[in-house]
Amino acid sequence: LENLSSFISEIKGITKLEDILTKRLGIKKIIIIPSSIDECPACRIDMAKVAGKYFFSIVKEHKIIGITGGTTMHSFADNLHQIKNDMPVTIVPARGGLGEEVEIQANNIAAMISKKLNGNYVLLHVPDNIEKDIMESISNIPQVRSTLDAIEEIDLLIFGIGNASDMARRRKSSDEECEVINKRGAVSEAFGHYFNINGEIVYE
Repeated sequence: LENLSSFISEIKGITKLEDILTKRLGIKKIIIIPSSIDECPACRIDMAKVAGKYFFSIVKEHKIIGITGGTTMHSFADNLHQIKNDMPVTIVPARGGLGEEVEIQANNIAAMISKKLNGNYVLLHVPDNIEKDIMESISNIPQVRSTLDAIEEIDLLIFGIGNASDMARRRKSSDEECEVINKRGAVSEAFGHYFNINGEIVYE
């Protein structure tokens, strides 16, 4: 059935839609899965598998791979195939923790991917929502500094784009912040930045 996936996509017109979106958005490659995660949460696994397949097609070109946290990224790591040979890559958590379940934090996901690739990984023991002056102090700790230096060298980044209201709750945003985010028409979030339907940053 997996071998038939490209044929099914062709029949459903998904391949044509991918081509149209690729040209309209100016993105190198777009892959669409014939499922709705809103209607079928289990379809997240389908997306993870497709993403994993594409990841293996390009990973050899890269040495330092960044990964964020969240349920989608956890599914991505969980569904990656285990390889037999060692891969000379280092997996780096691209964000700090959000104070949520440890399973879906970037540190844990980085370790999961590293084990699947028989590669290396580093950890970032810093909360994501942290004041800049405190971050400057913490960044002087050698273990934190070495990870931050690795983040600067990331040449492949894997991340999820979250629903704005869901991410505001996960980030423990105040009621006032949530109200601002909603009033400004935010629909999605990535790296602490909230975007409206036109892709414009409306809050960070």
